[in-house]
Amino acid sequence: MHGTGRRGLDRQDLKETTWAVPRRPAPYAEERGSSEGAGGHMGSDPRRAAVRALGALARSDDWRDRADAGHGLAAFAEMPEAVGSLLELVAGDTLITRHTVQSLLRRMDRAGLSVVASAMAVADAQHSDWIHTAVLDVFAIHATERDEALRVCEGLTRDADARIAEGARRLLEDLAAIDPVLHPVRHG
Repeated sequence: MHGTGRRGLDRQDLKETTWAVPRRPAPYAEERGSSEGAGGHMGSDPRRAAVRALGALARSDDWRDRADAGHGLAAFAEMPEAVGSLLELVAGDTLITRHTVQSLLRRMDRAGLSVVASAMAVADAQHSDWIHTAVLDVFAIHATERDEALRVCEGLTRDADARIAEGARRLLEDLAAIDPVLHPVRHG
């Protein structure tokens, strides 16, 4: 290889390098429910380890770390271990509130909307404004996405958790007030 010393890799190095990406054995879903092995190593349950690492990042003093943690943790919103850190991030700095809520809403699913609804139920006026701004950011363009969020929130208003149900009602009001830019074409 040509890439020696301090200059790093060049195009020739990239052409000569064989990139081998290990493939994961098929039934990954079986591993999701496994508990952590002896010694607490990441190998037995990488998703839980990722949530723990992102949770630690969420407690950083650096706002950039917290913003990255919110974005990353949103991908794990269906995991109960992630919800506490997500709610803390949403209740923190307003920039982090907006960034984390956007990431949760872009999941376009019940898990993300549940966390946002839970946060909305207890948010102060300032954080409510930033949650509302994130809702506009995500759902003001496509009517089909807004309509799906309305459908999911309608179901969440009947959630057994009173906080989620209350937040879903507030979120439902915000979503209903949005007139998206793009609507499906109607023929006829």
